[in-house]
Amino acid sequence: MSKALAFAKLDAWIAERGEIAFFELASRVGSGELPSRIAQSIGVPWFALKAWIEDDPERMALVELAVRAGADQLEAEALQEVRDADSETVQLAKLRYESYVRSAGFRDRKKYGNKVDVEVGMTVSIVDALREARGRVVEGSSERLDACQTTYLPAVLPVTHTEI
Repeated sequence: MSKALAFAKLDAWIAERGEIAFFELASRVGSGELPSRIAQSIGVPWFALKAWIEDDPERMALVELAVRAGADQLEAEALQEVRDADSETVQLAKLRYESYVRSAGFRDRKKYGNKVDVEVGMTVSIVDALREARGRVVEGSSERLDACQTTYLPAVLPVTHTEI
């Protein structure tokens, strides 16, 4: 199936069902339904559906919103698992909770993903680094690094915060 044919088929599918059809499609993606099943129900290959979605920034934004909404749903289901647990099912509930929350983190890293803030408080001197570099020997050679004979102005670069 050519790209043009697949896109035409998808456009016709939406036109047939009305604008709400795309929201339903996006919701299916966001809820974690298998993409191949979604595409198969429309009658196109998954890569064609994905290309069609990514071809339009508005469609892509709606699918991204649906995926984030799916993350919210997973978090709600995780909490429900914990609420419904009893002494016999607490370990299973814990496993499900961790799985749901982890999956939510993949779907919406900003809200549910692991965040690591690293704060580095140091000063780097370019002049000192150049002096050290000049004293090193080039690997595989007995020649010293004397290529950098240019005079450099001292520079100090403060490094205060890095987010990983």
